[in-house]
Amino acid sequence: QFNEASLVLDEMIFKGFAPRLASTQKLVEGLCEEDNAELLGTVLTSLRMGKGSFLHVDIWGMLIDMVCKKEKLSNVSKLVDNLVMQCSN
Repeated sequence: QFNEASLVLDEMIFKGFAPRLASTQKLVEGLCEEDNAELLGTVLTSLRMGKGSFLHVDIWGMLIDMVCKKEKLSNVSKLVDNLVMQCSN
């Protein structure tokens, strides 16, 4: 039900509500384990675009750790690279 969770997250952020860190961590972790880089990109972009950015340092650490541990996450590695580029601009 990752698609539904992503939609709820988008709606929360759009309406100005801050998602709980534990919830977003579970969603990101699940998407990494499913190797769903496309939906993960959508979720991470939503977290980054929220007021004050909800892309917490713990989520960054989890993403980097998962990229290092799993070779099949090459798409996620590219996604992390893109996010780093966007955040530095």
